[in-house]
Amino acid sequence: MKAFLDFMYSTDVNRYFFSDVTWNVFLALIPCCLSFVLYRTLKAKKWNLAWHEWVPFTLVFLLWIAFLPNTVYLFTMIRHLLDYCRAPTTFRVCPDRAWQIMFFFGFALLGVPTFVYSLERMTRIFRHFFGKLVGFLFPILIIPVITAGLLLGLIRRFNSWDLLQYPLFTANEMLRTLHQPGIVLNFSVYLVGLYSIYYLMLWFFSKILKK
Repeated sequence: MKAFLDFMYSTDVNRYFFSDVTWNVFLALIPCCLSFVLYRTLKAKKWNLAWHEWVPFTLVFLLWIAFLPNTVYLFTMIRHLLDYCRAPTTFRVCPDRAWQIMFFFGFALLGVPTFVYSLERMTRIFRHFFGKLVGFLFPILIIPVITAGLLLGLIRRFNSWDLLQYPLFTANEMLRTLHQPGIVLNFSVYLVGLYSIYYLMLWFFSKILKK
């Protein structure tokens, strides 16, 4: 076990340690597990909740939304390729490190299933409880929140548990982040990208399942 931990904490790809890889994937899986367990539990109860069960439901939802930006944070891992060449090359490809392109690209792709699955399951839950209109509006309203959380983590280096421990301070820092130079372009590009990924994946899998 010690040898494994030593390997995880000492082995890196372009100064990105395997321990960080494992940790980021673990954080992205948390909202997936929460939405999966919540969906299966509510389905087993035939979508009937007693009044006292709405409190744990709300707590699980808040926990889910706090960790949801970790799914799309995986997309940003390809930034570690920016300086993967020790010396500039003609086509910015290092023969001895070309494999790193696939490593970080594959790592970033994990954000697609974790993001789409987590949001789609929770959307179904809200549709069952609050109707089709809320189910339609839910992802439209949640994705901007995810985008703000992503930029807060990417630029200001905040974590999901900061939101849980210091909600008011984190919310204030989020507002400050949204006033930084260039944030409108950053926010817009990520927002359009996440909308596109989510709805294109839903469309794609709906076509596949119909066949």
